[in-house]
Amino acid sequence: MYELLILGSLMQRDMSGYKLRIILQNSMIPRRPISNSVIYPVLKKLAEQQYIELYDEKESEHSGKMARITEAGAAYLKELMLQPVEMTAKRESIYRCKLRALAVVSKPEQIQILQAYQHDVADDLDTYQEVMDHLTYLLTVNENKKYFLKWSIKNLELAIKLTSTTLEWLQAEITEIEESIGE
Repeated sequence: MYELLILGSLMQRDMSGYKLRIILQNSMIPRRPISNSVIYPVLKKLAEQQYIELYDEKESEHSGKMARITEAGAAYLKELMLQPVEMTAKRESIYRCKLRALAVVSKPEQIQILQAYQHDVADDLDTYQEVMDHLTYLLTVNENKKYFLKWSIKNLELAIKLTSTTLEWLQAEITEIEESIGE
């Protein structure tokens, strides 16, 4: 995931490790601090694999080490973009990283990535709805836990709304890309 985000960010412009760390922090779902001990080993590994070049920036007010993506790094980024996303706790963050770098792949590949995300989110929605139906049933037969069940249901309502909004957004993006292919 870190490689995906770093390489995707470097496709836009050369950046310092500090700037990449800030981007990484703000891209995580949920948002969380990322330390230098996380980002710099990834940068070192990417440089050793010749996916990025590290160089000293001396001509700006922010002098220091800068990273630049190589042709091999751009090819590796495209490979990462097309890999399936596993059902893990990092799934949402990985999809968000892919969305940031979506411009590096062809429009049909963009649609493929968005549809994969759409499929996963639709599965989540189905699961939330099944649990909601079960909790709603329990609410009718279990007087002792009404207050607890009420808040469990409210939590699911939020998840369903967020998931539904994500699905609407994904469908709109897929439609927009599909329409632009014919232009």
